[in-house]
Amino acid sequence: MMAIIAEEVLRRAEKEAIDAVEVFVQRKTLKKIVILKNLKPAVIRGVKSEGMLLAAEGKGGISLLTVDRDIEDGARIR
Repeated sequence: MMAIIAEEVLRRAEKEAIDAVEVFVQRKTLKKIVILKNLKPAVIRGVKSEGMLLAAEGKGGISLLTVDRDIEDGARIR
């Protein structure tokens, strides 16, 4: 599940994000996704969240935003 992978990345940054997006993928197709972590903490579904997964929704459903090349964790979003 993508949310678990995103959570592992945020824990390395000492943050935790909770999101309602559930996307099931095979490990071989995992990609880096875009996460905002400098947000005011909020409680979502009873759990503190300090970040947000970025996604777009269209006719085909929800798509998590990714990067088009390898980039280090913690890079600034511009």
